[in-house]
Amino acid sequence: MGAAITPANSDWFWDGLDSEVAETLSDNQKSAITTLIRSRAPTGTPVDIRLSFGRFFFVFMFGRERRNKQRLKVERATRPVFTVRNFPAIVAIWIALIYMTLTLLSALSYLVFGILS
Repeated sequence: MGAAITPANSDWFWDGLDSEVAETLSDNQKSAITTLIRSRAPTGTPVDIRLSFGRFFFVFMFGRERRNKQRLKVERATRPVFTVRNFPAIVAIWIALIYMTLTLLSALSYLVFGILS
């Protein structure tokens, strides 16, 4: 079984590199490449929720944006949020948010007005 790809592991790079190319690199060059790979590896996000429901999955990630403006521009063009394919999910999220808001307001009004009467 292959080695896991983790921030502390650069074996995936060296395993995929052509052996003839790797032989031309000095130990200092190899060390610099390994250091760079490890420093650029993702460190995770404060919130990373991944749920599977049979054949479907849901991923919710939240954290500080670290991508540069050019990359964001390219990703917005290649993966727009508002598409026909995403429309049902966007509608479902809005319905859930409205339902939760109304439920919380109803509970709050019951507590406030229930206590007063």
